[in-house]
Amino acid sequence: MKQTATRWIAPQQVNIPAGILDLTDGDRLIAGALVKRGINQASIGRGFLNPDSYSPAEAGNLPDLDKAAVRIRKAIEQGERIGIWGDFDVDGQTSTTLFVSALRRLNANVKFHIPVRATESHGINLPTLKNFFTLGIDLLISCDTGISAFDAAQACKEQGIDFIITDHHILPEQLPDVYAVVNPQRLPEGHALSYLCGVGCVYKVIEQVYRYSGCLSETESFLDLVALGTVADIALLKADNRYLVQKGLALIQNSPRPAIQSLLELSNSRHSRFNEEQIGFMIAPRMNALGRLSDANSIVPFLMEEDPQKIQSFALRLENLNGERKMLCDQVFKAAHDILDSNRSLLDDPVIVLAQPEWPTGVVGIVASRLVDLYHRPCILLANPPGEAARGSARSVDGLNITDAIASQKELLLGFGGHAMAAGLALPADNLPAFRRGLIKYIRQFLDILAKPAEIPIDTYLPLSEITPNLVERINTLSPFGAGNPPVILASQDVSIKSMSEIGKTHDHRKLIIEDPSGVTMDVIWWQGAGLPLPEGRFNLAYTVRTNDFKGRPGVQIEWIDGQEIEDHPIVIPNSSLINIEILDYRNVEMTPELLQKILVDDPIVWNEGKKNSMIESFTRAQLTAHPGLVIWNPPPGGQVLKMAINIVKPQKIILLSNPTVTDDGTLMLQELAGMVRFTLHQKGGLFNLPLAAAHLGQREVAIRLGLDWLCAKGAISILEKPTIHDYQLMEPGIPDPSIQEIEKDIKKILQDTAAYRQHYQHCESRYLISSIMSNTYG
Repeated sequence: MKQTATRWIAPQQVNIPAGILDLTDGDRLIAGALVKRGINQASIGRGFLNPDSYSPAEAGNLPDLDKAAVRIRKAIEQGERIGIWGDFDVDGQTSTTLFVSALRRLNANVKFHIPVRATESHGINLPTLKNFFTLGIDLLISCDTGISAFDAAQACKEQGIDFIITDHHILPEQLPDVYAVVNPQRLPEGHALSYLCGVGCVYKVIEQVYRYSGCLSETESFLDLVALGTVADIALLKADNRYLVQKGLALIQNSPRPAIQSLLELSNSRHSRFNEEQIGFMIAPRMNALGRLSDANSIVPFLMEEDPQKIQSFALRLENLNGERKMLCDQVFKAAHDILDSNRSLLDDPVIVLAQPEWPTGVVGIVASRLVDLYHRPCILLANPPGEAARGSARSVDGLNITDAIASQKELLLGFGGHAMAAGLALPADNLPAFRRGLIKYIRQFLDILAKPAEIPIDTYLPLSEITPNLVERINTLSPFGAGNPPVILASQDVSIKSMSEIGKTHDHRKLIIEDPSGVTMDVIWWQGAGLPLPEGRFNLAYTVRTNDFKGRPGVQIEWIDGQEIEDHPIVIPNSSLINIEILDYRNVEMTPELLQKILVDDPIVWNEGKKNSMIESFTRAQLTAHPGLVIWNPPPGGQVLKMAINIVKPQKIILLSNPTVTDDGTLMLQELAGMVRFTLHQKGGLFNLPLAAAHLGQREVAIRLGLDWLCAKGAISILEKPTIHDYQLMEPGIPDPSIQEIEKDIKKILQDTAAYRQHYQHCESRYLISSIMSNTYG
């Protein structure tokens, strides 16, 4: 099984207030989960668990909300024609439907338009807007878009049309000159309403309009649309967002609108168990397929429809479009994967940027997300048909704001927009090479973030025998899960796979049966797991649990998150001295000041290469001396280096850590080596020590020697003589050599091997890790 770039964070002990423990009837797992979510007071906990105990924020805090509501109410009373301009994703679709249905219920004269992605792209297209004006629009309202629609604002001014923007995207430096701007981004950070997405923002406007109309209670009938749009948009499920989704899910469970009921039936699901996962995996993909591949305007009458035949016919159309969307995603993914596989040097860069003329823009964002998961780096995929601008989507990793990264190259772009994790962009095709170079340069400053493995916080370890329906029901009290409220992650140790089958219409998923040493078996679903490597022996499994209601049969479903193999090799102990070495393993434990203090309590020698920690004294391999305690701060570059360090220190205690302070990126290694060479030439008369350089850079000596060869082949230096076995006499300049490309390939292979060993260090069973290198199992 190929080891994934993941790091398990062991269950963290938390202090649980008595009130929180009482609130959960003494359930320490649920009480601890509440505390980890920042909930330390019983009153706040009650509002989190039960929406009826939550006090929503005052909607009037939203800037311009009252102004917008009064203007809309005036338009209704005077019979003005209201034009709603939406967007083609699920948030935009539900926002448009909410506005249209809610205003028509008040007898408003409403027209609407959702842009066609293939011809209009995102935002407010000016030629289409001017056609929209010919319908006699008196008041224009945008939803889930418009915050940067300066041209549209000017067009409204010229036509004497009031323009109300409702949007949730990042604010520009200056707001458009319009009648009102209702955007939760205008609120202070952390405000209970600041997390609203497009449909949540629209709901607050409608609430205010209905309040002035004397029928506020009727607005709750629209909360199913709010739940759909909020979950599909991956909005943070905090504060009012969480409250609105809880209420909306309950509405669907008890009395789903016919359109939603039809989509559930097509996916073999029951509305009584409807949850946020069904939105994310069943409802939203079908609705998004319409906006990605066709004209999303038809979703509005569908969501408002009562006729069963019309509903069924349209639902089947969504089903077919979703199948086409999957096919196109698979085709684009295969093409992108083939490009990367045939040109592996592209993966040396910190960002993937690919463009093809035939790729459909409607699915490149989905494929970019899959590539981010596979390669753990940001990805931008673009379609660049001949004679047209390149347009596409970007996706990122935690910690790297992709919109900021794209903005760093804004002089090369025609337009862009988005948020930290996703963005859309357009640029002249001729600017693609310069854009890619500039983006790579910008993102290199975030290499520490990109090198950091994805962290999986384990809430608790449990044997399979304790995974019961009762446990699932207790965990479900914390739902809905999603951004801002991650699921409870459980782990079971020492399991194995008894059987495996691929499931789903296109066999994208896996169903596994796992077994623990006591013989207990459980079914596991691995979504999108088809084709990925499986553990070959015993392993530890991290997972979430859900109530499985497939085809109406209730049960417990385990959903695969990550697997970590347990080494099955016998432990080799080459000499008796190793038996007495105490090994403490903190490789998968989050480093805290308290843990660091515990590790350093006996003043051990800390072996650290690469980036230094200013808070501790540490040493490279060239500085190590005999000492009772050895802290291995970061993954070594190879088994022989680790063996050498242990032989020098001769410790009685070894403490294993796994801080990623060294990069195995070839370009960065050569840049750092070139800097050392320049220093050597100017400050040390050109006398270069190979072991000292390898220790300083955290690499094997063979990599440094190849790096010197590369600098020679580049013509930067020459090696006059070799004074000793470890020292080199360098001079400048050298003579360029065409063999430089072959040297680059050798360096890449060496660093790939080094990276593989560091991965082995991170996951190998601790005592076998030490015993194997001492017995020369690894070199």
